[in-house]
Formats: sequence, structure tokens, C-alpha cells
Amino acid sequence: MSILSKAPLISKFVRITLNDMIVGRKHVFGIHLTPPFHHFCTNSVSSLNEQEPIKESPHTNIRKNYKGKLYKQADLATSIEYFNSDVFRNTYKGKPVWFYYRRNYKGHFPSSITRKNCVHFGKFVSSNPCPICRDEYLVLSHRHIELLKQFINPDTLEIFPLSKTGICRHQYKILQHEVEKARDLGLIQTWLPFYLYNYHDYYDYLPKDQLNELLKINNSQLTHQDAVISSNDIASLPLDIQEILKANQSIPHTEEFTIQLPEINIDRPKVTKRYQMEEDYKALLIRRKRSRSFILN
Repeated sequence: MSILSKAPLISKFVRITLNDMIVGRKHVFGIHLTPPFHHFCTNSVSSLNEQEPIKESPHTNIRKNYKGKLYKQADLATSIEYFNSDVFRNTYKGKPVWFYYRRNYKGHFPSSITRKNCVHFGKFVSSNPCPICRDEYLVLSHRHIELLKQFINPDTLEIFPLSKTGICRHQYKILQHEVEKARDLGLIQTWLPFYLYNYHDYYDYLPKDQLNELLKINNSQLTHQDAVISSNDIASLPLDIQEILKANQSIPHTEEFTIQLPEINIDRPKVTKRYQMEEDYKALLIRRKRSRSFILN
């Protein structure tokens, strides 16, 4: 008979000793001493050194984390030189600087306003700054005309809203200020309002015939969209200006573009005893409330 079969007959101390010997541990005064395990590497040193390099796919785009990094904006001369360089063309692929930008927002719908500022005390406060703040070589200035044109709608000549460009409100205020300054200097095309002047105040020494010829020469080309003058506007002007405007054929009037709409007579449907029907229905409701059942003959 083996020793393990006689284990119930042996004392408790002997059983603990035998179990520890089988497992490979030593039991000394209640302390278990386990021998150390040795791990051996099966690969050789040469195989570790000859690992295949990781292939980087050209389509993988590693997103940069800007939060906490210093922000130092470049000067205007460097910004213009960078704008005309090949690095700028390869980065933005001929698109505006805000074209590839995507906002991070909470929920399903983005907010109508953007971040107040991307930089605080010279450091980025977010990991996803706006298109202007994320590139330190982009400087908004009235002398940087090509950069300002990317934020102006070519059809309406107005600045794109924040929901489309995604720039922060601090840069948007700078953009508005620089665009207005460029418009005042005549560097950017803009719509000019149409004004009516009393030329008698400026050319009072000329006779009326020469003044009419001068008006025909000056108003021969009208390209503004709001150049059509209504008859009400003409009636509110002084009489001498009304005569000049009516005699001048180069200014279009609304009477020339009026179209007579055809008269359409619509026969409305006639409802017989409309109020009587309403009174009968009210009486029916009163009878239903007074009766015990809702079914009436």
C-alpha cells in the first residue's frame, strides 16, 4: 500500500508535509516557501534583431494633440511666403484652409457659435483648435488679401458664417476688422450703395440742358442689382430732381417692368345654414350630457 493511501491515518502535520513535498513547496512554521520560476526565451538574439519594420500606410492619418502646447504666431512676411510655398499647396491641396476642418461637439447637432478662443496664456486650450489657430503661419491681415478671400463668399461678397468655417470667435473678430480695413483701402471688391444726389447743388453754374447731358454720361452704365428706382421713391424727392430723373432715360423705372396679372375669379363653396349646423351640434352635446346613455335615436 502506498503512502498516499495511508494519508488519513497519518497526523495532520505529516499530511501537510507530504502535500508540500508533492507540490514542491516548503512549509516552515506556517510560512510557505515557493521556489522561483525560471522563464527561458525560445527566440535567439539574432531573430529579435531581424524584426520586420512596420509598414506605414499612406492613407493613415495620425491626429495631432495640440492641447497644452505653446502657440507662437509668425510674422506677416513669413505668413505670405508660407502661403505661396509648395508646403502650403501640398497641405491644403488647393482648398481653403477651413475646408478639411471638422469640429468636435457634444451631442448630435453642432452649436451655432464656436469656441471663444483657442489660445489662453500662450497655450492651446483644446486638442482640436480652429483652422487659423492650429497653423501658426496663418496671419489675418488686410495686406494678406489671398487669405482673406478664402473667408469671403464670391457671390454675395460677405464673410462666411462661423458654422461653415469653424474658426473661433477671437479670430472671427480679427477677420471682420481686417476685411473692413481692406474694403476701406479698396483692396477687396465690395458692393457700394446707390445714392441719388442733387446735382444742382454741385453744378449750379451750368444750364439745365448741359446738366441733363452730364447726367446721361454719368449714369450710362448701371451694374448694381438694386439700381431700379420705384415711383414712390421718386415722388419723395424734390421736384427739380423728379424732373431730371423722369427726363433721364438711362435710369430704369419700375413702371417699365410692371406686368399686368390676369384677373382670376374664384367661386367659393357655399355652405347652407352653417350656423344652424353648429347650433344643432351643440344641442346634441347637451342632450348627451343630460342623458344616461351615449346612444341616442
